[in-house]
Amino acid sequence: MVPRWCRGCSRIGIGLFLLASAMWGTYTVALKTWAIEPREALATNAPLSALLYLPVYLLWQGPEAVLAAPASAVLLQAVYQGVLVGLVALILFTVAVKTAGSAAVAALAPAIPVLATLIGWAVLGERPNGSQWAGLAIVTIGLLVGTLWPMLKARQQAAVA
Repeated sequence: MVPRWCRGCSRIGIGLFLLASAMWGTYTVALKTWAIEPREALATNAPLSALLYLPVYLLWQGPEAVLAAPASAVLLQAVYQGVLVGLVALILFTVAVKTAGSAAVAALAPAIPVLATLIGWAVLGERPNGSQWAGLAIVTIGLLVGTLWPMLKARQQAAVA
């Protein structure tokens, strides 16, 4: 059953988001467990992702979906998804997990929808409504408490010792 606050939401979309979250969490822990270098993660992630995604996309949409799009749109997506998201973000994420640990990186994951909402507002003009602002505030407070509390506690213990 879809919650009352989400009357326009798709049950399938919510389910896919939860599945993606679980998969991303598993990937985060696996990165730390495998202790691989960022270049190794990149070398395995990109081809495996393409191997899994492209056949599904081509069966669902067909090659004509890409061919029908303007070349500039395809190029923009290739640069954005392929270079910025597929290369730069993956390397930065892997370095973060390697240096800070999977728990610390996972603790900051709630910042993703906050930043996406704010970027969507700035770039697309998608102004958040009241409940979305409330959600952003709650998540931001949770992030601050979750990241600052351990630091303050460690400082306090260091001062006592």
